Amino acid sequence: MCARFLGWRAALATLGVAALAGTMFAGVVLPRDLLGQLKLLGDKGRVAHVTILERSGVRAPWDSEAVLTRVKVRVVDAFWNCKRGDEFEFYSLGGMLDDGTTYTTTISPKTQLTEPGRNVVVFLTRHPEIASAFGEDVRYLPSFVEIYDVQRGLGREPTILGKGQGAAIEHNEKISELSDAMTAAVKQLEKRGG
Repeated sequence: MCARFLGWRAALATLGVAALAGTMFAGVVLPRDLLGQLKLLGDKGRVAHVTILERSGVRAPWDSEAVLTRVKVRVVDAFWNCKRGDEFEFYSLGGMLDDGTTYTTTISPKTQLTEPGRNVVVFLTRHPEIASAFGEDVRYLPSFVEIYDVQRGLGREPTILGKGQGAAIEHNEKISELSDAMTAAVKQLEKRGG
C-alpha cells in the first residue's frame, strides 16, 4: 500500500513539474526596461503614442488555427522611427474573426486597449512572416507588455499608465517624460553601438 501511495505522489509531482515547465515556455514575457525594450525591437522597430482607428481579426500566416488582431493607427506623438500623423497597421497575437472564431494566449493584449478611439503607447517590431504576408510597413506587437494605456484628464497632458518594476514604462508618466526617457535611451544605445 505504501508503494501505491508513493507512486501516486510521484505521478502527481511529475504532472505538476510538467505543468510548471509548460507555463514557463508557453507565453512567458520577460520584463524589460526601456533600453532592453528598444534593443529587442531593433532598428526597424517603432515606438509611438497612437490613436486606434480600426480593429479586425485575421488568420495568422503561419498557423491556420491562430488568429491575429489587425490594428490600424494614427501617430499622435512619435518617439522612434515614425512621425506625427503617420498611419500604419500592426498585428498582435490573439483576436476574433467575423465568424466568431476566437483565439487568445497569455501574451495577448487586453481587447479594450485595441478598441477604435483608444489612445495607447505601443512598442512595435518588424516580424518577417507578418511583413511578408501583410507588407513591409506593417509592424508586430509581441505581447501585452508592449502596449500601454494612455489616460487624459481635462486639459491635462496625457499620462501613460506604467506596468511596474522591470517594464519599459514602470510608473505612470506624462508623454513628455517618455519623450525625454526615449531620447536618453537612444543616446545610450548609440553610445554602446546598438
